[in-house]
Amino acid sequence: MLVFDMDGTLTESKSKINEDFAKYLTKIFKSTECSIVTGADYESVKNQLGFELCYHVKWVFACGGAHVIQNGLTKYKSKWQCKPVIVRFCENFVRDSDFPHRTGNHFDHRIGMCNFSVLGQGASKTERKHYIAWDLATNERKEIAKKINDKFTGVVARVAGETGIDITHQNISKAKIIEYYNKDKLKFFGDKLQKGGNDFPLAKVLKQSQCFEVKNWQHTQDLLRDMGF
Repeated sequence: MLVFDMDGTLTESKSKINEDFAKYLTKIFKSTECSIVTGADYESVKNQLGFELCYHVKWVFACGGAHVIQNGLTKYKSKWQCKPVIVRFCENFVRDSDFPHRTGNHFDHRIGMCNFSVLGQGASKTERKHYIAWDLATNERKEIAKKINDKFTGVVARVAGETGIDITHQNISKAKIIEYYNKDKLKFFGDKLQKGGNDFPLAKVLKQSQCFEVKNWQHTQDLLRDMGF
C-alpha cells in the first residue's frame, strides 16, 4: 500500500497536480492500492488531483484524518470544532507577528479541524515564498504551534503545508489510517515527517524504512521510479 500526503508531496501547495505527473501516478494507482492522507478537505483533494486520479484512490483520509472517505463515500467524520477561545488566542499571533504582510482569511474551518495561517489563506505564490523564507529563518510556525499546545488541553497544533498550522483534537491525526490497514504494509510519502509536522504522527508509528520524506512532487516521482514504478 502506497500512502501519500498531497500538498508538497503530490502537488505544489494548494495547486493542481502537474499533468504529466498525474498521468504517471494514474498508471500506478490502477495497478497498486494507494491512499491519500492530507490536511486538506475532500473538495480540495478532488480539485487538485482531478477526477481520474481520485477515481482510483480507494481511501482518502482528509482534514488530517478527521474525515475518512472510501470510494467516494464518507466512513468517518469527526464532530470536533475549533472553539472561539482558540481562534481569539491565534488572532494575537496575526496581530503580533513581525512578518510584514497579511492577506486576510486567517482561519479555514474544515471537518474536525482548523487550519490557521498568520499570512492568510489567499496568499499568492510569491507571498507564500516570502513567508516560507521568513518561517525557515524564525521558526515562527513551530513556536506558535508550541504555544497553542501549551495553552489548551485536548488540542494538538502541527505545522502543515507551506504557511499553515493544523489545529485539531488530540486523538485525530494522519495515523487514523492504521485503524483501517496493517501498518506493516504501508509505504508513506510526505514532506512534514519531522516532529511537529502534520505527517509526523503517522511516520512515528511506522518503521523508518517505510517512510520517505520528500522535498516536492518531483522528488516523489524520482523515488517512485527508483522503486520500479
